[in-house]
Amino acid sequence: MVLVIVVVMKRAELVGFACVGPRVVHLGGLVPPILSLLNSITTKEQNISGPFSFRTGSTTWVADVRQATSVPVVIFEKPLSNITFADLLSATSNFDGDTLLAEGKFGPVYTGFLPGGIHVAVKVLVHGSTLTDQEAARELEYLGRIKHPNLIPLTGYCLVGDQRTSIYDYMENGNLQNLLHRLPLGGAQATEEEEDYNNNGIQQNAGLDVKASSVHLDLNLEPRLSDFGLANILGTGLVDELAPEGDAPTLKSDVYSFGVVLFELITGKRPVGDEYPEEEETNLVSWIRGLVRKNEGLKAIDPKIHDACWDYQMEEAIKIGYLCTADLPAKRPSMQQVVGLLKDIEPRATQ
Repeated sequence: MVLVIVVVMKRAELVGFACVGPRVVHLGGLVPPILSLLNSITTKEQNISGPFSFRTGSTTWVADVRQATSVPVVIFEKPLSNITFADLLSATSNFDGDTLLAEGKFGPVYTGFLPGGIHVAVKVLVHGSTLTDQEAARELEYLGRIKHPNLIPLTGYCLVGDQRTSIYDYMENGNLQNLLHRLPLGGAQATEEEEDYNNNGIQQNAGLDVKASSVHLDLNLEPRLSDFGLANILGTGLVDELAPEGDAPTLKSDVYSFGVVLFELITGKRPVGDEYPEEEETNLVSWIRGLVRKNEGLKAIDPKIHDACWDYQMEEAIKIGYLCTADLPAKRPSMQQVVGLLKDIEPRATQ
């Protein structure tokens, strides 16, 4: 009897079949552990040597190490797991384009299964850092200790040559940039949580890098923020959502960025480079703020979600975004205040 196992990647989903003689069996939930076993066997059989160079559509990055098996991967919940960079190579098919989830501000993000069937997203932080390995490890270790239901857990990291990679839990439903459909109260609460950490003196100006592409949806469609604290390691990744006072991440700049995400949700428009009725050479924030000042905020609502039953909530949410995007940081509310304002308009939506 001959057993043949076929595993293919389709839209970041693993599909597996086993051919046992003349029969074909769908593997279903057995795919991750089977793939993990195959990856482990492949890693042990290969003498994986570098340096390694990888390319995506927009960037090239290099892992300048001699032996992939000599570079450890730190997994916070499994400190004795003995996972190495070779396992990352195997999990992502050598960071192949078929495992590429997205190309974000900080770098490309890949998906794969680590030994033990751990489904992860691997973010390659290609845009440089002034921190030493020891400093970067200390920052990442700190971020790994932060737990919140609306933050994507940082599972671990790998320092490979001058290259840093961060490893996260895989989010099944993508990011908000592709699925604009709900008021991000969960995202606001995560941003408020960051403010609580700062006010308690644990770490100042952690920086959430709040934007639609960093708000992900888990299996239950609950919003979770990614990139928490990476601005401290690499500098800001924001461009379209950047507050007018500059690129140094602060609590007030996070509030501004959250306001931009709120505007994106309500209008369905991108922060820059979109069509803004009756305006030329402007951006989303300027367009909506102009409408609010003329008491015409309802004109900004995406026609696909425009409904007289929800106009009050939408208009109030636009006003909250208006407060968040004030030019002067001192005039913006705190995230705690933003959460309170969102909660004030939420009960009417259930009546």
